[in-house]
Amino acid sequence: MIALLYSGGPVGDGRAYKILVMQTANPENSLEVLALAGGYEPVNVKGQPAIYQQSCWTAAEIDGQAGCRQHLAWFENGTRYEIESFLPTNLPEETLLEIAESMQ
Repeated sequence: MIALLYSGGPVGDGRAYKILVMQTANPENSLEVLALAGGYEPVNVKGQPAIYQQSCWTAAEIDGQAGCRQHLAWFENGTRYEIESFLPTNLPEETLLEIAESMQ
């Protein structure tokens, strides 16, 4: 696996806001298996099937810190690509898809 992490400083409970980009050659799990976690919607990246999930929570739900998580996964030439974010608010879905489309 190759991972590239863009991270900010720690927030209230010690977690850090981040955007994580992962690339896994010959992964064991398919999109169908990843989607079993629930809450994913089908999208397309570079003309390939992909899955996208987003969730947000209020400050009262997790140690007084509001936040949002997004996850996008797709396969290209036997490699699984994933973009995961944890930020104070969601990026627009279109922005995450544009980032994925721009990856080489």
